[in-house]
Amino acid sequence: MAERRPIVGGNWKMNTTRAGAKQLCDSVLRGFTERKIDTEVVLYPPYLWLTDAGDLINASSIKLGAQDGLTEENGAITGGINLTMLSEVIDALLIGHSERRNIFNETADKFSRQLIAASDLGLLRTYCVGEDHTQQETGSTYEVLAEQIGSVFAGEEGEQLSHSIDSNPPSFVIAYEPVWAIGTGLVAQPNDVQDRAEFIRAEISKYCDVSDLIRIQYGGSVNQKNADELAALTDIDGALVGGASLNAEEFLAICEAFSTNSR
Repeated sequence: MAERRPIVGGNWKMNTTRAGAKQLCDSVLRGFTERKIDTEVVLYPPYLWLTDAGDLINASSIKLGAQDGLTEENGAITGGINLTMLSEVIDALLIGHSERRNIFNETADKFSRQLIAASDLGLLRTYCVGEDHTQQETGSTYEVLAEQIGSVFAGEEGEQLSHSIDSNPPSFVIAYEPVWAIGTGLVAQPNDVQDRAEFIRAEISKYCDVSDLIRIQYGGSVNQKNADELAALTDIDGALVGGASLNAEEFLAICEAFSTNSR
């Protein structure tokens, strides 16, 4: 197996108060330091708490990420926050999450631009893919994954994306998140997760020369009870954690499961 450092992301989504965000950050930081966790860790707080979180974790190796960001230049976009602004605060960007696709109707055009712009700004990029319940039931999971991956590699922008990944494989992460498992308590069977991760890696190899070095996370009701089983899978290199990332102890237990100290 290629050498790939495990990576765990905590996607807080639209949760926490300012005080709660500071407390959660502080608890994660203390536990991360005390337990000597060797997993790469990224926290994705809401926009409003990014600077507070950054101030707390700045001296540690924990990375700070944004849940989204615009690629447009500064200008007349009321309510917009672009990646240039964010890059002064963050280390990483979450791209293409199913909630961005389904709630905001965002498409591969935006995701491709984000992937390229984030690379130009030196950010770690995590691109989310996954099928919904209907797609799973109709047996079109692999078709959906192929389309979601292939669509961001289309055209001239796709060539730029391929080059950026080949130049720096650790800066690009794929998160496989079956939509039907997000926040439902349902988790894909380990053998299915492994099969889909293998498929994703094979798809990436169509567009990049470094597919063996690309890290693949699993997301969808990940918790401390199933983390060890997921961490044992050959092609799964980490987790993108939702609800469980709001509990410091549970999140740290997941990080430990994927830690290079534990594998």
